[in-house]
Amino acid sequence: EKKKQGPISLEWLRTAPDHEALEFLLSVAGLGRKSAGCVMLMALARKEFPVDTNVARVCARLGWVPLQSEAALEHLEQYPDEPEVHKYLHSRMMSFDQETLFELHYLMITLGKVFCQKRLPNCSACPLAPDCD
Repeated sequence: EKKKQGPISLEWLRTAPDHEALEFLLSVAGLGRKSAGCVMLMALARKEFPVDTNVARVCARLGWVPLQSEAALEHLEQYPDEPEVHKYLHSRMMSFDQETLFELHYLMITLGKVFCQKRLPNCSACPLAPDCD
């Protein structure tokens, strides 16, 4: 006979310390660092800076993360991957408040999708072109 269970809740994450909430989220099968970071930032209103391919690409092109060489700017396969970019940026970004981190994350994803595409970036229309490597 099946035992009737109550509702499943993750509300306890709201009051858990950051490291415990992140550790739990990373233990969920199929939830990676970026998705866990998004839950922390957007659902739990915690200070976090998730990095996806768009954010990593924009950060590399803006010179916010070190590349192996100047030639790497022309070769996407030489860009650091998302975990490396996250590791490099995380401590540097934590001086911002949660609201700023949320806006920056959202704007960088939008910038990466609209202007800074992987293969054919639209640099001539990009608002950050003067600051871009």
